[in-house]
Parts: sequence; structure tokens; C-alpha cells
Amino acid sequence: MKHLIRFQMLTATSLSLSILGSAPVIADTVFSDTTFNSADYSLTPYTSSASITMASSQNLLTGNPGPSNEVTFTIQANSGSQTAAMYFLNNNWVYDPGVQGAIQSLSYSADRMINGFIPSGFQHNVVSIIEQGGSMYEYSPTPVTITSGVWFTDTANLLTATNYDLITDPLHDVVNAAVHPNFSGGGALMFGYRARFNINGSLASTSVTNFFTDNVNYDLAPVPLPAAAWLLVSGVGALGALARKKHTV
Repeated sequence: MKHLIRFQMLTATSLSLSILGSAPVIADTVFSDTTFNSADYSLTPYTSSASITMASSQNLLTGNPGPSNEVTFTIQANSGSQTAAMYFLNNNWVYDPGVQGAIQSLSYSADRMINGFIPSGFQHNVVSIIEQGGSMYEYSPTPVTITSGVWFTDTANLLTATNYDLITDPLHDVVNAAVHPNFSGGGALMFGYRARFNINGSLASTSVTNFFTDNVNYDLAPVPLPAAAWLLVSGVGALGALARKKHTV
């Protein structure tokens, strides 16, 4: 009988330890937009002067495929160097790591296209934006030279909080690389993107540039959690009760 009790205790303890060492599967949180309903976004525009203006709208026909977001930049003639930026935060893309669990990493992708006036050698990307506690942070993929009317996909995988830098000048794209969002707490995170345009020198005539964004996607991978320790505790407790029962038989 004693041998039987020892065998049962060893087997159950091994099982409990095995459970403790494993991690439950936790699904990623995915945010994605392929339609770009304007009501889903909070927009913050920045311009260097009244000589450059921006307008954002849902374009139902010029996506990749289907609808997309279109930002139209209009630069007045003989207005000198100009810069404009528009920040998009999706009202539905909210994740609170203090409540929903810490984020280990995230992956980001977005399609973009430009047509209309494009300065020579102009480079562009769709910058990933995170807002937390009233501050905005950015991750900027490597910009590439633009070909008018051609869709390009920006992709970045396994980004951590340290890949996102605090934006200190949202118009001129100045950041503090020593300050980052908190992927473990610190309040809710809101996700979005930015469209930005700049021109150095005056233009002889008024020019219009159209930025299109489509298929923006965030995939948030949570920090893996170990199996609950109480499983081991309850298993040991059950073994103790079993041993006492066998001992009285």
C-alpha cells in the first residue's frame, strides 16, 4: 500500500510540475482596417503655414483593393518651403496592457501610394503611431523613393516598446529616442499612423499631392504567462488528502 501511495504521489507531482512549466496559449490581439471610415479616427493636423493645407477622406475606389484613406496636400505657389503632417488614431484600436496583459512585441504593416505632384527624390513611409497618456510615440520604417501610382507595403515585425520614440515636434518629426511607451502598464495604448509631406523651396504654381493608405494592420503578441501556480498547490493538496485516505484503509 505504501508503494502504491508513493507511486501515485510521484505521478501526480510530475504531472503538476509539467503543467507548471507549460504556458497557456494566449491569442494575439489584432487591429486591422481595410475600409477607413472617417468616423473611426481622431485626426490631428499640423502645418507650417496657411500656404499648405490638408484634407482627409475615405476614397471608395482607389484602395489596394477597395476603399482607402486619402489625404490631399495642397501647396500654394511661391510660398517657400512647407511641411504638413496629419496623425490618425483609430478610436477602436485601444489596448490597456495593465488590464489586458503586457505586450511582448507587435507587428505592423500598411499599404501606401502617392500620386499627383511628387518632388524629385521624395521619400515616404506610413509611420506607426502609438498614443499613451496624452503623448505620442512613433516607429518609422525606412523611407523609400516613391513611384507615382504604385502601391508599396511597409512591414515591421517583433517591435518592442523601445522601437517607439516620444514625438516632441509632430510637425518636423523630432523625437526623444530615450523615452518610450509602456507596454506593461501606464495606461491604455491607442494605435494609428501618420501621413507627412514636405517641400524644400518654392513652387512656380499651386500643386496637389494625394497620399493613399490602405490595409493598416497591428498584431499585438502578449507576454507568455506560466500556468497558474495554484494548479501545483491544489495538486499537492489533493495528493495529501489521497495519502491520508489510503493510510486509513
